[in-house]
Amino acid sequence: MSGDSPFYRILDHTGDIALLVQAQTLPALYSAATRALFDVILDVRTVEARERVTVRIEEAADAEDLLVRYLSELLYLHDAKGWLFRGAEVADLGTCRIVAAAEGEMFDPGRHAILRQVKAVTYHHLLLSEDSGGWSTRIVLDL
Repeated sequence: MSGDSPFYRILDHTGDIALLVQAQTLPALYSAATRALFDVILDVRTVEARERVTVRIEEAADAEDLLVRYLSELLYLHDAKGWLFRGAEVADLGTCRIVAAAEGEMFDPGRHAILRQVKAVTYHHLLLSEDSGGWSTRIVLDL
């Protein structure tokens, strides 16, 4: 990983999609994971940061649980309310809590083409770690 740019790539995984997401800081990792999740759903470049939606998760069991619950909340907002997100700005982050402003817009069938339906963000093979290059996570999505 080089520079300050967040990074993610799709990994081969039987029946699901696994993402490897990397960023210099933990808040940047949350933003990159937001973008990666929605880039699985559609071409995230078509999503504009027109509005912000506050996402608040409290009392997670640990840092890994917090990440899964955060992404699951974004997926709920997509499925139930039609939101599409391209990133997030983290306002408060602890081991068991996050407050973030997810940036995006409502689904517009004239501008957005859904490529895949993501059913769930899973705990399967979940990994969240920090090293000298920054933070990384492996997340498996159930399609």
